Order: sequence, then structure tokens, then C-alpha cells
Amino acid sequence: MNDGTINPSRDARRRELMQMAVNSWGTGVILESRTRRYQSLLNASSLLGFILPVVVGATTMTFGAKWASLEDMVYIVGILAGIQALISAILIFFRFDDRLRVAQDSSSLNKALAPRCDALAKNVALPEEVFSVSHAALMAECRSQELFDEKLGFSEKERRMGGRSGLRRFSLKCGVCGITPLSDNAKIDGSKCKSCGDF
Repeated sequence: MNDGTINPSRDARRRELMQMAVNSWGTGVILESRTRRYQSLLNASSLLGFILPVVVGATTMTFGAKWASLEDMVYIVGILAGIQALISAILIFFRFDDRLRVAQDSSSLNKALAPRCDALAKNVALPEEVFSVSHAALMAECRSQELFDEKLGFSEKERRMGGRSGLRRFSLKCGVCGITPLSDNAKIDGSKCKSCGDF
């Protein structure tokens, strides 16, 4: 049985778990950001498709079909409807609804894995045998998720943003600048670090 004197920062497996906690949390934050962006695009397209016919119908009912400016308004709405149709076609072609679903699912999974990694890394009371088995199983789960997430593609800016968020979430110092981020926003903290800032 462990006597509780293990320093998590000196045990390679526990450091690995903490790194995975940072990575998983950061990936979850990145995908959460993408989810909001995808949802906004899909909502804007749906809203535009709904509003245009309502505007024409309400205007016709209010001013009558013989209203002098109705023809001009229908012409403008027709152009806007064409733009909305083009946007909808792009969203369908690039499968933004599928991207949204994948980002939502992956974000949730990553944000669930991160605290588990953190908790296991810090649990020095576990017997060695139990810790070894738990470590191997959790790392296998994390690596499987990481392989899936890599297919989604991340920019360097997103990686820095995610890494910073993970460091802040678990109150860890950046390995490059040695500073623990106070916020997810590097500009607010004035960070120019090439690892956890500069985005």
C-alpha cells in the first residue's frame, strides 16, 4: 500500500495523466468554441429562411397586394432568399450539422476525461497495483479519443488556446514560460508565450 508520500509531479505516469488532463480539457474547449460557431451559422441560415417569407406575407397583409413598393420589396427579398439558399447549400454540402454533432459529442467526452485524469494523478492513496491498472485503462481511453480528435484538425492558435485553458483549469504552470494562466484570454493576461499565449 502507498504511504501517501508520492509526489505526483515526480511520477512519470502521474505527469502523463496531468498532461492528458490539460490536453483533454483544452480539446473540449476548442470543440466547444467550434460548436458555438457551427450553431450560430445553422441558426442564422434557418432564421433567414423563416423570416423572409413572413416579412413578405405580413407586408402584403398590412398594405395590400397593390402596395406600390411591394414589387420592389419582393425583388429585394428574392435576392436575400437566393443568398440564404446559397448559404444553406454550403452548410449542407460541408455537412455543418454533422460537424456540429461531432464537436458537441467530442467536447463532452474530453471534458469528462480531463477531471478523471486529474483525479487519478492526484490520488496517491491508491495501491500501486490498482493505480497501474487504472492508469493503463484511462490512458488507453484518452489516446483513443485523441486519435479521433486529431482527424478534426486543429490550428496552432487553437492548440495554444486549448493548452492555456487546460493549464488554467488545473492551475498548472506552462512548461515554456513558467506562468500559471489566470484566464483563458491570453490578451487579458498579456501573454506572448509561444506555448500558452499569443492568440
